[in-house]
Amino acid sequence: MKDNKNNLGITPASISWRENTPHSSAFDDYYFSSESGTEETDYVFLQHNQLAQRWSSFQDKASNVFSIGETGFGTGLNFLCAWHFWTQQKFKQSRLHYISVDKFPLQREDLAQTYKQWPSLKPYCDELLDKYPPLVPGFHTIELAQGKVRLTLIFDDAATAFGQVTGQVDAWFLDGFTPSRNPDMWSSTLFNQVARLSKAGTTFATFTAAGVVRKGLTSVGFNIEKHPGLGPKREICSGNYTIEPKKPSKLKHTEKPWFYPPSHYQQPGSATIIGGGIAGASMANSLAIRGWAVKVLEQHSTTAQEGSGNPTAVTFTKLSQYNNAQNRFYQLAYLYSTPLLLRLLNASKYKKGKDWDLNGVVRLAYCAKEKQEQKALMQSGRWPRQIAVPLSPQETSELLGFHSDTSSLLLKQGGWLRPADAVNELLKHPNIEVICGYQLEQLTPLDKSSSTLKGWELRVKNNISSHSHSHSHPPVKEIMLHSDIVVLANSFGATEITQTSHLPLRSVRGQVSFVPATTVSNKLKHAINYEGYTAPARDGLHCVGATFHPKAQHQNCELEDHTTNLNNLATGLPSFAKVIGVKNTTQLDGRVGFRCQTPDYLPLIGPAPVMADFLVDYAPLRKGMLRDPMPLGKYHPGLYVNLAHGSRGITSAPYCAEILANIIMGEVAATDNQVLEALHPARFLIRDIKRRRI
Repeated sequence: MKDNKNNLGITPASISWRENTPHSSAFDDYYFSSESGTEETDYVFLQHNQLAQRWSSFQDKASNVFSIGETGFGTGLNFLCAWHFWTQQKFKQSRLHYISVDKFPLQREDLAQTYKQWPSLKPYCDELLDKYPPLVPGFHTIELAQGKVRLTLIFDDAATAFGQVTGQVDAWFLDGFTPSRNPDMWSSTLFNQVARLSKAGTTFATFTAAGVVRKGLTSVGFNIEKHPGLGPKREICSGNYTIEPKKPSKLKHTEKPWFYPPSHYQQPGSATIIGGGIAGASMANSLAIRGWAVKVLEQHSTTAQEGSGNPTAVTFTKLSQYNNAQNRFYQLAYLYSTPLLLRLLNASKYKKGKDWDLNGVVRLAYCAKEKQEQKALMQSGRWPRQIAVPLSPQETSELLGFHSDTSSLLLKQGGWLRPADAVNELLKHPNIEVICGYQLEQLTPLDKSSSTLKGWELRVKNNISSHSHSHSHPPVKEIMLHSDIVVLANSFGATEITQTSHLPLRSVRGQVSFVPATTVSNKLKHAINYEGYTAPARDGLHCVGATFHPKAQHQNCELEDHTTNLNNLATGLPSFAKVIGVKNTTQLDGRVGFRCQTPDYLPLIGPAPVMADFLVDYAPLRKGMLRDPMPLGKYHPGLYVNLAHGSRGITSAPYCAEILANIIMGEVAATDNQVLEALHPARFLIRDIKRRRI
């Protein structure tokens, strides 16, 4: 037996092995039949959800996603069988999305032991084991089969977890432990959530025909049929949902009508992304793989020039022991984006160790406060060793190759790279066209009188010639583009557009210093993080940064900022600062950039709200008149924002792009509702209305 204590609130499954079959100590039940595990999954869940018939007529195109929801991930047997069967359909473009929950997940070593029994599933088991997430709460989005299969694994109580899911499910695998031993899994609360996430024709199947299950599902709108069981099970049941959900016109204020998702797109069309940095490139890629015809409009002559323009960036994230929406977002963004970046760079022309390396970031305990915070972080259980490894001063010194007086955390999967390399790889998709040298001037809806999805006219200006002093250039040209949807990923430029001028975007000046490498400093192979950061040498230079000046606007490098960067390095790792030995900061080069942030330091991700309508529709919030239902939030149809990633865009942008693509296409979202609301572009409007600021 293992020590299953976990201060975080996630308790790993306590299991014993009985004839090579895992048995739950908590529920006194087997995870699957020792005699016919895969056969039972096929009979109960695949056959009685009619997957063979449904998938034989499922159209193979990039926008089509088949979603399966499951209660009780357990060993993952049902998922593995569904994935295997999906692969047999030979789909080239359509994708499978499997959403499963588990309050007491198995540890990786228990899964590995279990998977020895299923040699026919070995390739699937191996890939799942390789990508199985750390046992921390929240939505873990796992890309498998080169993006053709997605597993969203939620570590939480089933009813709570599905209460945080946005989207619709095509088929349900209801597979918790038997109702008599695990009644919480079969509660009316859960059945209501299953119904909420279903549509007319959504099917379910379950291994039990217990009365509480049949009655619960019937009460929320499912037809029920009983069938002969397999092996020792006398009966099973299956059925389908009979109700077509209707969009409400009003909701109580407690249901937050201002966050109700607007209409989504059934099929891909044309999309224009404004901004060619990491946010815009990530957004373009997420839409392109879904079949959208994407144009990326970049005002500079090449992409990745503003916030993504530093020669080297360090993938890092906010570290916190607390499980709130903000901290959960940053942790899950890190866990989603770093594997994506690794796949991207491994498949690129860029050389590992020379151009990039995701071999871990060393977070030095550079002061007493940081040392105490790292200790609390590891005790919380929120950052298990699968993600963060505590290192003693001696271990830190041995890993870095430079003496360290302090302990540290090795944040695994992180590392260093050139943002422009990631941007270029993300934009390498046949559905993406990049247009450089043009700046958005004006957005006009194609049908101003309609709230339906009609598209946009974009007036764009030739930005290169307007800054040229050469008479050989043609005069400034304005051209018109048309697009079904527009996504603003252009940082502060979003406030220059009428529809989004109200967004509270803040500028934070930052300066990095380019420090020449020495023979000894070239031995640094890991990015280090402290009050600032230092990356291994790239093209003969260490990138050392970065200062933080919220109110400064000047664009020239300052000697004072070079000094600050070097002083921070000397405090964090004195032995390395001594090796690079900069004595005259006047000889240093550097780069100034302006981080785009919001007042709460979270990005803005989602549909663009119509400010005038919000002020009218939610005026009762100012006076506490909360008795009457309020209308749903009104948004500019087909206009979205992906903004304000601050200093963490290299890890937050890919995750946010995926979330926004889910919203646009009406897919099951890659994160929970609390995080969606914490990122929502309307959140500041609602706060200001409540506080009577507007």
